[in-house]
Amino acid sequence: MSLRLFAALAVPDEIAERLLALQKGVPGARWRPRENLHGTLRFYGEVAGPVAEEIDGGLGDIAQPT
Repeated sequence: MSLRLFAALAVPDEIAERLLALQKGVPGARWRPRENLHGTLRFYGEVAGPVAEEIDGGLGDIAQPT
């Protein structure tokens, strides 16, 4: 089994509201709903399940600011 994997950060609500307000006036654009807005840090592509678990574990070890 392979997964399409990327690491991303959620977009804060105040920024998401501004981005959503800009989503207009571009013919043919495919706009995304609020729940799909994020900032991609790294795109890994198609990875096998064990590799995805290793990446998940490594990312889970990153300390978050308090």
